[in-house]
Amino acid sequence: MQVTTVTLFRFRGFWMRFWAFRQMVLAYGPLRTTPGLRFVKVLGTGRGRGFHPAPNWGVYSILATWESRDDAERALAGDGKIGEYRDRSVEHYTLYLEATRCHGTWDGIEPFEPALGAPSPAPLGVLTRATIRPSRLWAFWRSVPAVSAMVAGQAPLRLSLGLGERPIVGLMTFSLWDDGDSMRSYAYRAGEHRETMRLAKRDGWFAEDLFVRFRVIDAAGLWEGECPFAIAQAAHAAPDAERPAPVEAAALGAG
Repeated sequence: MQVTTVTLFRFRGFWMRFWAFRQMVLAYGPLRTTPGLRFVKVLGTGRGRGFHPAPNWGVYSILATWESRDDAERALAGDGKIGEYRDRSVEHYTLYLEATRCHGTWDGIEPFEPALGAPSPAPLGVLTRATIRPSRLWAFWRSVPAVSAMVAGQAPLRLSLGLGERPIVGLMTFSLWDDGDSMRSYAYRAGEHRETMRLAKRDGWFAEDLFVRFRVIDAAGLWEGECPFAIAQAAHAAPDAERPAPVEAAALGAG
């Protein structure tokens, strides 16, 4: 079974952050020799909980798909390139994911294979990714503040990351939700987000886009002292009145 991992790393100090920044180019060679690896992207992050033009120099991510969970766990625990990230960082957190729904492409390919007959995910992870047409950059970035403000107010949202391969034009988000109803309420019923989706489709903002929904299999490590997946599990299982408050694990601006 194909497994996807999203791993976050936090770095402190100028030289560690400079090392991590350089790895956005240099890491690909060593990573691609990792046994069981199918697809990998080394990503930077933006400030705040969504898209932001200013980078967060202290937080980076590796997104990868693997032949199996065993392959992923060996790589994450080993002494290869991912192990070097782990050892140099002050904090790291990995989500193990199984794709349940996917449409669109990334660099012209379809890297995620939805599992046939997968159960309805709860909690669930959502990845959105787009390459913005240069002629539509102003329209896109003008819409970001209002949408980001709505994201900050979503209690069932346990983790929200603004990630990117290329500043300004090659962007993605990853979010972790208590359940599908919470995610759909934001995506399709929240006014600012719904209007932004309509304009993006009507005016052709994106040269390429991708949407993936995941079942969260497991998590390892902590992020800002918490495990967002465990909190999302508890929130999904608890009555509404007893649901825990959102973890501010996605407030990446602190670096």
